[in-house]
Amino acid sequence: MENVKFDLFLGNVDIDFKGYKIKESVHGIHSYPAMMPAPLAEFLIQSFTERNDIVLDPFCGSGTVLYEALKNGRNAIGVDINPLAILISNVKINIGKIELSKLEKFFIEIFKAYQQLEGKEFELPKFKNIDFWFKKEVQINLQRLKTAIEVVDQDIYKLFFKLVFAKTVRNVSNTRNSEFKLYRLEEEKLKQHNPDVWKTFERDFKVTEEKLLYREITNNTNYVKIFHKNILDLDEVENETVDLILTSPPYGDARTTVAYGQFSRLSLQWLNLWEYDVDKESLGGKKKIGEFDPILFQLPVLNSVFNKILQLDSKRAEEVLRFFHDYFYSIKKLTKLVRKKGYAVYVVANRKVRGIEIPTDEITKEMFEFFGFVWVDTLERNIINKRMPLKNSPSNIQGQKDNTMLKEKVVILRKI
Repeated sequence: MENVKFDLFLGNVDIDFKGYKIKESVHGIHSYPAMMPAPLAEFLIQSFTERNDIVLDPFCGSGTVLYEALKNGRNAIGVDINPLAILISNVKINIGKIELSKLEKFFIEIFKAYQQLEGKEFELPKFKNIDFWFKKEVQINLQRLKTAIEVVDQDIYKLFFKLVFAKTVRNVSNTRNSEFKLYRLEEEKLKQHNPDVWKTFERDFKVTEEKLLYREITNNTNYVKIFHKNILDLDEVENETVDLILTSPPYGDARTTVAYGQFSRLSLQWLNLWEYDVDKESLGGKKKIGEFDPILFQLPVLNSVFNKILQLDSKRAEEVLRFFHDYFYSIKKLTKLVRKKGYAVYVVANRKVRGIEIPTDEITKEMFEFFGFVWVDTLERNIINKRMPLKNSPSNIQGQKDNTMLKEKVVILRKI
């Protein structure tokens, strides 16, 4: 373990990173579900790689790992099925190229174009339930703003304003923005909900622009490649070329855990990027046709928890197994990409289904071991500043509550 700083695993480092404030970080440019804390990503990158090594995040989300890899002189590869994740990641890794004076200039041009478009007729989007999620005046002014943004003629700046627009879409919608899943405002609140699209966009722009002050990437020769696809379909990375896989994967199918697609849907529909239901296309999102791979039943930890849930609820047991079927095949693909003596580090949380805890850390460990990796260590950290209820109903029975995920496990494995 030439690259590993052994003292880091003796309890001398607080990997909770309680002092970390995303608002005082470039990673605050856009919210995203289940973001890995940047100090944790940096800590793990520094621990398991050297300069110019290749770091792969197969579920890159908002690009935290990619940015931290680039910042620390590593090369990075990101993969995600969600177009909003790709947008945020692309802005983040290119944020060092943005000149504040030019950004301000484009903002003024957008404002002028927006004013000139007042009173004009627009063909509004026709996606499902648009009137349910947006009041008509908001729709008109969002289309007006979207049209105005087209005056920006430089790619990275246009991407930046599209990211701000994505934030504004959610902020002026009829959703309860305190949550990632889509919930419509209560009728009384909805009556008083008359957002000003331009003022919201201006506020969102200023808040996003402030994050540029925290940029730490300088011009370097390292690269970042980002692929918009399901990790199961990734063919662009050669075998045995990756030094570290570092990721926070989904903890289960999106319908019953973190609904990345629900969080992103409205913004993507307005940006014409909603090509498919992200949640249905993600791991475990599709119903399995035919029998499950028999190999899954050879994995003791997975098989044990599956049988426990099966005794209580066959449908939920099938959903769990469906997710881990896809999870297993993603790991199978990824293990081939890691060079010998390279590492895989998965930051996971153990959810509950029908009151039974699913030991995702142990299942991850046994899956990697199946493909020839050796387990190095599992670290535990508290999840700080969770944006989800402290309790939920994993049994879906009214009145029955249980704690949601309050801790994460950092599972460290190495290819022999």
